[in-house]
Amino acid sequence: MTVPTIPLSTFCAWRARRAGLGQAAATPPPEPRGIEAVLATAGWLLAPGSTAPYLSLRLRSAACSREAVSQAVLRDRSLVRVTSVRGEPHFVPHRQVMVAIAAKGRRIDARIRQINKVVSISRGEVETLGMAILELLGEGPATIKKIEEGLPGGMLRSFGTEGRRAGVPGVLPVALEHLEEEGRVLHLDSGKRLDDGKRVYLLTEMALPECTGCAPDQLQVLPDVLHTYLESFGPARVEDFVWWAGTTLNRASAAAEALQPPPVVIRVEGLDGDRLALPEDLESLARFEGSAPPEVALLPNRDPFYLGRKALNREFLDFEAPERVLARFRGKPVAARVLPTVVVNGRIVGVWEWRSRTREIQWALFDSASTAAWPAATLAAAIRREADWLTAFIREELDGKIVMDPRERGMHWAYGIDEIRSFW
Repeated sequence: MTVPTIPLSTFCAWRARRAGLGQAAATPPPEPRGIEAVLATAGWLLAPGSTAPYLSLRLRSAACSREAVSQAVLRDRSLVRVTSVRGEPHFVPHRQVMVAIAAKGRRIDARIRQINKVVSISRGEVETLGMAILELLGEGPATIKKIEEGLPGGMLRSFGTEGRRAGVPGVLPVALEHLEEEGRVLHLDSGKRLDDGKRVYLLTEMALPECTGCAPDQLQVLPDVLHTYLESFGPARVEDFVWWAGTTLNRASAAAEALQPPPVVIRVEGLDGDRLALPEDLESLARFEGSAPPEVALLPNRDPFYLGRKALNREFLDFEAPERVLARFRGKPVAARVLPTVVVNGRIVGVWEWRSRTREIQWALFDSASTAAWPAATLAAAIRREADWLTAFIREELDGKIVMDPRERGMHWAYGIDEIRSFW
């Protein structure tokens, strides 16, 4: 059987178009899509406690205003925060909550073995505390402080200095993680905005009455998880899915065989390995025609466009030194922290930042084949159009502020163009 081979430029531009990039300033504008429709092709959205989810959704659809996103998360719960793949919190559609939780897999036993290298803890202690937490949350939502105050002090064993150094201050975080992993408890945003850091724990069945019992085992839902992955990040190598889902090659291959209709195999010029694609995506790729003007998107940090791959490669870059687009911690590039990027037809051509003092966007472009492919004036005009609507959105709907992930704030992190440029 002949394996179709797709030109790299077509593949990159098609993936970007399918993900909704470059459409915010398009003329004529595309029909606005709702949040769930956006996530179906963009992928589950990281929930880092920053303004990034607002930006990622709005740049893909004019219907995703700050108010619409806040309504979906904070009031309607049509978009739900769960801990999912790679142990990261994600916003997922209401209908996929249990699948997304199960996608993480049950890691409690491995977690306990890891902690036991530093301090002693048993599964029995974790489960006993978990039952007490469930009883407490049966009375209603509770912040972490309220949980600590409502439980007997003897149950909240601290792991002392050694535990804190290992990132595990006590048994309570382990018990809460276990309850979230089982799908019995959710940790949901409860403030007025996604970036204000206010969250509560509550029973899943109270927040979502139709979600009762525990989440299924990862193996049971893996075909559904693979289909979701290919919808958002495909065509992709099986190895990419294995990394993303934290599973094994044998399990991933079995999940692919269980899909109906089965995925097809394609190759992409200039990229290593076969890729799995949904049949409808192969048909869409065959019909795809690029646009005459460049399709530009200014992606925020932690955007889902990059989340389906372990590392940036020629899918996203056509220049050397990919570390130029990574944030730095203590001067070293952090692989999972891609800077806010300027993307043209699916490939990174530069980085951007929001200047809070001047309330403007500044960008810097790299020398690359993607920048050289367009007249400088044409590319500059397309970037300016994208920057103009994004500037208006940040000023008017985000109060002129970009709020970073709380874990990435502080003097040791470098995100700004001026800070990063010294490493180029």
